Parts: sequence; C-alpha cells; structure tokens
Amino acid sequence: MILINDSKIIASIVGTHAGETFNDIFNRKNNDITKNGKTIWLVLSSQVSPGIIQKFIGNEKEIYCYFLFSDYTSDTKTKNYANSYSNDYENWKLIKDNFGDIKVSGKLSYQTSGLVFDKIEILTDSVLDLWQYKDFLDGFRSSIIFQGGSTFCAEKRENIKDTMKSRYRKVMGRARFVEPYCVFLK
Repeated sequence: MILINDSKIIASIVGTHAGETFNDIFNRKNNDITKNGKTIWLVLSSQVSPGIIQKFIGNEKEIYCYFLFSDYTSDTKTKNYANSYSNDYENWKLIKDNFGDIKVSGKLSYQTSGLVFDKIEILTDSVLDLWQYKDFLDGFRSSIIFQGGSTFCAEKRENIKDTMKSRYRKVMGRARFVEPYCVFLK
C-alpha cells in the first residue's frame, strides 16, 4: 500500500456517471489527452471554482487531483454536454477551439467547473489519509467529504488525531493539472 504524501492535493470522489463506469470515463479522458494534449473533467462541488483552484495551485509546478473511491456514490443520471468554457464567467470560448473534439458531460449549473488535466493515470495500490490533510478553505479542520462538496483542496499538515471514523480512502487514479487549471462550463 502506497500512502499519498504530496504537500498539496485536490481530491474528488468518483463513481459511475450516466451509465459510464470510472474506467470508461478514465479511458475516454486519456484518449482526449492523447489526441489533444489535455482534457476537461467536469465537477460540481461547493468546494471548488476556477478562482479557488487557481489560488490553491499558485506557483506550484505539479499538482495532482486524486480520484477517491467511495461506496456511497450513486450513478448520476444527468448527461448534459458543455460546449463552452470561461476563466472569469464573462468571456466564453468554445471547448472545441482550445481542447479539440472532447465530450464534457454532467449536470450543468452556475457552480459547474471543469478541471483541466494533461496527464491521467490509474493507481492500484494507493490510499489517502484524510487526517494528514487540512481543508484549504477552512485552514484547520481535517479534509472531509460531504454531499455537495465531493471535490476539495487540501494541504499537508502534521498528523493530528481526529474523530473521523474512516480516515483512509482508496485512490483510484490521479491527474496532473495544466493551465488554466480550472474553468467554468456551460
């Protein structure tokens, strides 16, 4: 078992989406990267937005998003396709003009963001210890996962005992961020 030990991480709970398994999505995104050099991974979380992600990454050279397994995810039914993206929610560009012919699907709302990756890989023997990370937005509490906040930013901290019942999360894979790191989608 390999324990994730990065100083900064972004983590996202993954599961089946509109009948497509995690491996199917992962393979599709990997094909996007092979063809176009990058891809967009749609997320809908109150814990991330382009501004939050860009501030969190800052001048770091290499930040990864870790995809965490959960027994509690349910297959999402919504499969709307995004065709535009924006860094500031004012100036919109067509996805196909900068990312090629990729499919970005999921529930679209004013909070929908797209994480931008240039490398993606499956991890088979890795875990994340949530006690070792503090929530970026809160600054102190352990990184926690809650409905509506399934993607979050976290920074390494000294191992502090916490009351969390299940501190270890199985890591399914990871993806490396590339500029612009995160965008709004519609």
